[in-house]
Amino acid sequence: MASTGQPSLPPSVDVVALGHNGPYRMTLRHAHGVIVEYFTTTDAALLRVKALASLLDAAQGFVGCDRELSPR
Repeated sequence: MASTGQPSLPPSVDVVALGHNGPYRMTLRHAHGVIVEYFTTTDAALLRVKALASLLDAAQGFVGCDRELSPR
């Protein structure tokens, strides 16, 4: 499948209302852990999901530095 340039969906995302009108808890489970954040609106939560999906896509295939960094 060809890439469309759009970030792929995170493996698992839940946005749950904690009260009748919020706040809302966003839980994103990915290959290396879980991110939990709280928002006052669902729009804000969904915008954050898109941003995190982009970051996770950009991090795919990233190989970290295996040497110690020393201050200059």
